[in-house]
Amino acid sequence: MQRALETEPATNQGIPLTPAEQFVLLNKRRKRVPHSQFSFSLLAAMTLDKVVAMQVFEGGVDALLFENFIYRLLNKLRTNPETSSKHIVLLLDNAAIHKHSSVFETARKMKATVLMNAQYSPFLQPVEQLFLMLKTQLRKRDVKPVK
Repeated sequence: MQRALETEPATNQGIPLTPAEQFVLLNKRRKRVPHSQFSFSLLAAMTLDKVVAMQVFEGGVDALLFENFIYRLLNKLRTNPETSSKHIVLLLDNAAIHKHSSVFETARKMKATVLMNAQYSPFLQPVEQLFLMLKTQLRKRDVKPVK
């Protein structure tokens, strides 16, 4: 049975990916590498005062996974009584996955504005401070992937 709403992402035939589907998709795309070479990607969304969504992926993130993250974020904000009527602005850097047409389409359908940051300006991106803090804490604790 297909769930189809006008606001659901077009890149997955109108059906958002569940975390299990995302895991399967990533495992199909990921090459087998030793544990010491694993990489992780973090997607995060924040307001001026708090983190509102975060998701960790093993390996890289492509446009489909990013657009799904954006859809789930905007859907969460639009169904929350506190944020449903607020103007939502997505401030994105110039990564290729951020510029995919499906991201702009999802934002348009969910009535959010997309602003692209100036090129080579991570210091203007507030979420980069969050990433820096997390990386610093992981280094301090000498966190390594479990083998």
